[in-house]
Amino acid sequence: MANWPEKTDCCVGTCVKFGAPDLRRYGRLFNNQNVNNACYSCSTVCIQECNEVEFQAGACGVSALYFQSCGNCFKYRIATSALAADRVITLPVATGADSFVFNCATATLTSKTVDLASCNTILDTCASTGDVLQYNATCCAYQSQALRETFFIRFGNNCTAVATGNGQYEFQMPYCFTLTDVYATVATASSCGVPSIQIQQNALDILSTAITIDATEKTSRTAAVAAVISDNTMDINGVMTFDVDVAGTSTAGLVIGLIGYQRF
Repeated sequence: MANWPEKTDCCVGTCVKFGAPDLRRYGRLFNNQNVNNACYSCSTVCIQECNEVEFQAGACGVSALYFQSCGNCFKYRIATSALAADRVITLPVATGADSFVFNCATATLTSKTVDLASCNTILDTCASTGDVLQYNATCCAYQSQALRETFFIRFGNNCTAVATGNGQYEFQMPYCFTLTDVYATVATASSCGVPSIQIQQNALDILSTAITIDATEKTSRTAAVAAVISDNTMDINGVMTFDVDVAGTSTAGLVIGLIGYQRF
């Protein structure tokens, strides 16, 4: 393809800035046109070592670099905003078939492998120590969640009659624990009367409303009045005691469940 004729411009090229003739030659590289010495669209423009291509702001105060698609009129625009000081964007070294992909912040990573070998990490600033990744089927995503645990306190076996009295069972917490829920079940329901259980840590009530199991029911989950936790912080070596305030009639096989997660 023939060269375009050169024009005489008042600003010739120097080692500091491009003049208009230089810019025309440079532009021809990207428009599949001959540039004096048979340079075609497959040519490479090499900017070595400390050399730079600088885009300075125009009269409107904004400088931008455009990359236009060959298949349509859409284009990428890389533009600067107001800066208080110089900024540097550093890209990691590309090896093999590595690719840099600029995408929106809400993009989904599909069919990719996340390699956590060596010193690689997954950073979640909202997570707490001891959290684990759990799949949430509602939003179809993995989320950091506390690992839920349950302590079961059994008052004998399924045939053991429930008796009233303070300190019917006692144990010490093996580690710090945050209590999120409490409930009770029985193997034989009370035929009359509502069994009621209070829990204490170091002789202090942790429930503002005790656990109750309605007559003829086997679980506190169906109670007319739900238990209310007033102190959910269980400490390591905290002495946990269980007081049966009301046993009901012919009630047997009491089990208490403490649900929560370990604190680190």
